[in-house]
Amino acid sequence: FSAHSSSLLKFDHMDRKTRTGEALIGSANMVSIIACSVLVVWIVRTRTRYLLPRQLLNLAIADIVMCFGWLLDSVADAQLKFLPLDLHYWSDTAIIALMVSMFFEMHMAAGFVAVYCRWEGLMTFLSRTFLLPWIIGLPFVMLFTLSHFLRFRWLVKIVLQGTEWVSMCLAIITSCLYAYASYRARLYPARVGWRTNMMVWLYPACFTFFIGPVVVSRLLGVKKRIDHELSDIMVALIGTVNVLLYRFLFRFSPGHTSSTRRGPPCLQEWSGFHALPVGFAAEVDEFSVPRVESDSQCSMDYDKLEMESAHFTVM
Repeated sequence: FSAHSSSLLKFDHMDRKTRTGEALIGSANMVSIIACSVLVVWIVRTRTRYLLPRQLLNLAIADIVMCFGWLLDSVADAQLKFLPLDLHYWSDTAIIALMVSMFFEMHMAAGFVAVYCRWEGLMTFLSRTFLLPWIIGLPFVMLFTLSHFLRFRWLVKIVLQGTEWVSMCLAIITSCLYAYASYRARLYPARVGWRTNMMVWLYPACFTFFIGPVVVSRLLGVKKRIDHELSDIMVALIGTVNVLLYRFLFRFSPGHTSSTRRGPPCLQEWSGFHALPVGFAAEVDEFSVPRVESDSQCSMDYDKLEMESAHFTVM
């Protein structure tokens, strides 16, 4: 009887611990959903046609879908009796939503490269394909849903692992795009290139601390529950982190435009000229000339100054 009571107490303690962890995960997901929803409403109310806000709008929607899926998974793990449905399906679809979200982040990073490199063709391509991440994610969702309801567990595992590996590749590509944009930003005034320089460090840091743990734990098959809870809490906050990172780093309010510094229209349509100037700081070409030519040029300039001085003296 004593051993039986001890096992019951231990089970009750683990059950409380599990529910506490799931409550924290659910709360983090709710915060991200609210933050992303506020951003969506704000962008819709601005009625802007710039590409960057539309990219950010779709990124926020993808984060809402992702966090909602993990919220339902937390509810299922909490073992609430009034929800007999199998909600773990939504947690797996959240992994696909995470991949779509990272596609939009790569799409925005490519926009930076197009602006700083003045690649009008790339910017035109991005403007016409800003919904492409949803189209890419659709076959993953359809294949996963079909294999899930047909109970093809092996196919479900292949789809999810493929999605996670794609997410890792997207993170690497996005980091490289920001690094190249930062390299190109050296040709611009310092106040223009600071955003790319910050993203070179902020994007990999956000991925490492908030998305990296859940990807690594799934790919490596970590079995410890505390590891899963920690990684789930961190990834649940990614929606809030994206809102803070992109909303305050990219000021895309149209404001007033300058008539003296204008770039190609397709580049200005990305986020507005006032939000992200695209004017070059032109490169200076240096040439080595013989000393005789240099002295001759200095002598000519000196004679010209003397003639102008004499002219003004006579007047």
